[in-house]
Amino acid sequence: MQNRIKLIRAKRTALLEESETEREANGKDDEIAQQLQVDCDELAQKEREVYIAGCRVKTLRTENARLEWAIEQQEEHMQLVCNDWEKLLRNKSKVRHRIATLNVLITDYQNQEQDRLTETIGMYIGHVERLHLLSLASELRGEVIAQNTRAIFEHIEKLGPVVNWHSGKVGNQEEEKSRAVRIKHTSKSSTNQRPLPHNDNYNMNKE
Repeated sequence: MQNRIKLIRAKRTALLEESETEREANGKDDEIAQQLQVDCDELAQKEREVYIAGCRVKTLRTENARLEWAIEQQEEHMQLVCNDWEKLLRNKSKVRHRIATLNVLITDYQNQEQDRLTETIGMYIGHVERLHLLSLASELRGEVIAQNTRAIFEHIEKLGPVVNWHSGKVGNQEEEKSRAVRIKHTSKSSTNQRPLPHNDNYNMNKE
């Protein structure tokens, strides 16, 4: 670009020189010089505009390449996000299915635990009721035994004189019976004794 400007200036200088010679020759140098100056200024302005436009185009190309790279990066990122989103949706479906399965299992387990707890509480209540009944029965038995014992002792105390009289009478009867038995036994033993035979021969032989 600088070379072209220098070349234009050189041409302008040459034209100016030629215009000076021509002006001297034909007397029109001023008009030609002015026209040449205008043309040179317009050319320099156009070159500046072309240069600026070229710089802008270069900048735009650089920015365009940068934007294209950013767009590609965003597209790749969006693709990754879409893939992750699809994975999240699949995982969400799996998690929901798993949660539903766990809810069913938890409900079944709670029902089983509730049944076991109800059964255990029923058994415990039954044991407590039986123990309470046994305790009441034991207390009632003790009271009945105590009442019967008191009644028996009271009855014995009431029958004490009669028992003593009857026991004395029975003792006398037993003594009389034993005395009769002894007499009877004595009489039998006396009747069973026999006298020895008086045999002279027996006595002689013995001597």
